Amino acid sequence: TQVGNITLVSLITCLTSQSSTWTPDVGLQYYRDQNLRAPKGIEGESRLAVDENAETCSQTWRETSPWWRVDFEAPRLVISLRIYYRTDVDEGELDGFNVYVGGSVRSWDDNPPCAMNVNITQGNLSASPDATSRVGVGWVDVWCQAEGRYLYVVIPGINRSLALCEVLVDGLSNARSNAIAGILPNCTACLSG
Repeated sequence: TQVGNITLVSLITCLTSQSSTWTPDVGLQYYRDQNLRAPKGIEGESRLAVDENAETCSQTWRETSPWWRVDFEAPRLVISLRIYYRTDVDEGELDGFNVYVGGSVRSWDDNPPCAMNVNITQGNLSASPDATSRVGVGWVDVWCQAEGRYLYVVIPGINRSLALCEVLVDGLSNARSNAIAGILPNCTACLSG
């Protein structure tokens, strides 16, 4: 991805976590209480949102303000993200999500927001990013200019469940360009060069 004369890189690592993990073996007995169906591919683990396969998805239990987090292992400049979600479960479930980027691992709300109340009706429907044909996958692109080590995706509210099929983050890992100042002023991870 290009922003002006700057080439962005993928920032996703395998260091992910989430507020809770829905599992099929335990989940079967809780479908009625949790109001969840068992669509193919949902296994629950947070790492499934970065496995480069939109056929598998992370999934939380229904809870208050469920979240998913990635640790970049060092401060990074985040420019944008694309979130793949399921459209064959409850298409409106992801509506109104927020993105936070910052330096606190303790809680998502200790970090500044970089995108608020994102509506998935602004998104697209297509095949999965690994080019396998599949119905029921959509994506939404989010412009998010922020700096931090941790990125959180949160759905605020009570009795919400968060399912992410793939999260792609573009940004700069070690920026060495004066052009960065035009993208994100006051960036402490950006090095002049």
